Amino acid sequence: MIKLYAVPATCALAPHIILEETKTPHEVKILKRGSDPEGWAELKALNALGQVPTIVTDEGYPLTEVTAILQYLNNKSGDKLFPTTGKERFKAFEWLNFIASELHKGFGPLFGPGNFTTDEAGINAIKAKARENMARKLEIAESRFEGTENPIGNGFTIVDAYLYVVLTWAKFVKIDLAPYPKLNSFVIKTAERPSVVAASLAEGLRK
Repeated sequence: MIKLYAVPATCALAPHIILEETKTPHEVKILKRGSDPEGWAELKALNALGQVPTIVTDEGYPLTEVTAILQYLNNKSGDKLFPTTGKERFKAFEWLNFIASELHKGFGPLFGPGNFTTDEAGINAIKAKARENMARKLEIAESRFEGTENPIGNGFTIVDAYLYVVLTWAKFVKIDLAPYPKLNSFVIKTAERPSVVAASLAEGLRK
């Protein structure tokens, strides 16, 4: 059975959604910052960075990094949630990398500007620039929905799970998605998908 280490509302929610989507037998270890030192020590023994998501695979080895975990889970499900050939496959890889390197990492300075400087004026400058950069990246993401309801065609993939989770972070830093109607619609629609509801309930993100 796959074991997932997760912190609520982090990118670990994406593989959690896919575990529910594929009905893969799994256990989720929910960790919260500032509590459960034994759980965090258990995680760090598997992942030197002490970060989520981390899984212990069916085969018994630890696996880290959200895109690698998503690909592993897709493979376990029979490659049903990722295009297998042609343009759509490479566009899906493009999306995964864009989400990871541009959107996901782009939120970093907004959540933790103090990781870059301790100067108050510098913190404000970092946040302002990060918001400017994020607006440009959200515009690009909006433009990549080429007449479809999902990033890749009109079917649910591991790309959808990752993109949905990262876009939900906008509300935590007071970024309004209304100016990006395709992204906003995508988030609203995906939030009601049964696998998303189940994972969110399990992490205490909704009632």
